[in-house]
Amino acid sequence: MTGQVYDEGHVALHRWIGRAYNNPLGENAFPLLQRLLGLDGPRQVLDAGCGRGGTALWWARHGARVVAFDPSLPMLAEAERRVGRAALSGSVALVRADLRTFRPDREFDLVVAHDVLCYSDHRARDLRRLAECCRAGGILSVSDYFGDGVEPTVRAVVAAWGIRPPLPFDRYARLLDRLPVAVLLMADTTRRYAEHWRGIRRRIETRRPRLVDRVGRSAVERLERQIRTIERAVESRRFGHLWLVLERQGREAAHV
Repeated sequence: MTGQVYDEGHVALHRWIGRAYNNPLGENAFPLLQRLLGLDGPRQVLDAGCGRGGTALWWARHGARVVAFDPSLPMLAEAERRVGRAALSGSVALVRADLRTFRPDREFDLVVAHDVLCYSDHRARDLRRLAECCRAGGILSVSDYFGDGVEPTVRAVVAAWGIRPPLPFDRYARLLDRLPVAVLLMADTTRRYAEHWRGIRRRIETRRPRLVDRVGRSAVERLERQIRTIERAVESRRFGHLWLVLERQGREAAHV
């Protein structure tokens, strides 16, 4: 299902509406992460589920060495195009992989996984795997959905976007207790998430004839339907968005 959602039509449409990131945090999260890292010199950054490459580009422009992976070939092709145009191919290594198949060849100062765990069939396992990609004292930034997976409006989002049912907010908190991390931030970012999608919908409405001409009516109408499922789920108050900032603890601190 993920491959059907993130096809060439999806990528082209998001290019024409100017959507740089696949999540509502965008680059607004990065200055805080920079401050928490507090490193002099190059940083090693892992961009998990890199999509069209916005996160990889930002960190490469700020002097980082970035490894970025995604399972979608159209997404990776767009990321490669953007990285090449920015003349940053030497700073960004793009890999086709998913949460299950990615194999790190180093430890990272920062792991960014924004709106990626929603595709995981085992969040605890994959969140642990991402945490273990960090060096001790490294930072893991995660955004994901929370909510009631049996609520009809939430099930509509799951079907429309090819994601897994979300966990309740309090269950997410309990999940973190079993991981080798310290929680620095756990924030409900649902309002920002809703504003993000309202902005995308307005862009489509104001540019609709041109977008239909550029990418086709079916791609535009599909995204409009997907946005409607999100808005209805948020309105139900059974679906939301959260942001986690975690610090990787030493192995001796991990729960067994």
